[in-house]
Amino acid sequence: MQSTDERVTIQGHTLHWYESGRGTPVVLLHGGGGTGRAFQAQLDRLSERGIRVQVDASADRMQKKIRTAQKQKVPFMLIAGDADVSEGAVSFRYRDGSQKNGVPLAEAVAEIVAAVRDRVQV
Repeated sequence: MQSTDERVTIQGHTLHWYESGRGTPVVLLHGGGGTGRAFQAQLDRLSERGIRVQVDASADRMQKKIRTAQKQKVPFMLIAGDADVSEGAVSFRYRDGSQKNGVPLAEAVAEIVAAVRDRVQV
């Protein structure tokens, strides 16, 4: 599935993101010294299953990215810091502020696909 690459400037701050798929988005937040391109495997696996994915590729700090996604009421945030990337895992951050760390990629994809399919409120 083809992804789009977009930028918008709001109050002097430029946000950069790219997305793929359809429906309610899963927002991927990269941390550490990496870039949003570290999410290519997750982006491909999720968008192949029809899940809309947005990668926050802005230069904002992790806490600002999380706060922005929470204000937008994004149901799933996947966070990948350096440790997650090296372990082939992600961390979930849910709308209510709870977090699940070190989730293997295949398990994360399965959880998201099942929640979307079953219309689970997260």
